[in-house]
Amino acid sequence: SSETYYFLRFIPLVRSGYALAIVVGWLSYNKISSLFISYVTMLMATVYFSSLIYFVLEHAVNPMVTRYTDALWWAFMDVTTVGSNIYAVTVTGKILSVVLAALGMMMFPIFTVYVTSLLQKFNAQDKETQKP
Repeated sequence: SSETYYFLRFIPLVRSGYALAIVVGWLSYNKISSLFISYVTMLMATVYFSSLIYFVLEHAVNPMVTRYTDALWWAFMDVTTVGSNIYAVTVTGKILSVVLAALGMMMFPIFTVYVTSLLQKFNAQDKETQKP
């Protein structure tokens, strides 16, 4: 079918995923930044692939999804748990909505922990430099 052929064209993305893993390993210079970069990469990859799946499955049956950018908008709004004016019609789209919202609720607190860790590190360094 045309949908199967559409998905088979994305097999070369596996190589790009491997290259992305190499770049993430190169960018991570300590444990905290490594974890943060890994989570952000995983979040962006999940949003991207979810939007591709959503577009393939919904563009024929959902009048609100006419372009890929509509599906990408839907995925980003679902992962931020804000929601959008585009809603899922198919069962797979509804499941993706729940998965993206759950992923967003798990991932965004990690960003807060990362920023808090950086601020604590800078405060500790500042106190060390102010000691007589």
